[in-house]
Amino acid sequence: MWLLWEFYWAVRESRSLQMLVLGIVLATLAVAEAAVVGAGWLHLEKLFAGVTVVVIASAAAASLYAADAAYRREEERRMEAGQRL
Repeated sequence: MWLLWEFYWAVRESRSLQMLVLGIVLATLAVAEAAVVGAGWLHLEKLFAGVTVVVIASAAAASLYAADAAYRREEERRMEAGQRL
């Protein structure tokens, strides 16, 4: 839950991260559409496999960005605390 909260704040604060999330969503939709069109409705397991791969990769990227954003915020807090002393 903590990681989701950090990711939320990272996305809220960063325009480039918002574009990354939008790109991930659009890529997921494109893969889903291609799988449906290419495999037909009879082979939905290919659709689910493709979407699963994209979602897992997206979650990994989001986790890295969220962890990086949390680290940077903590680093900024430490710098500010050091300047106040």
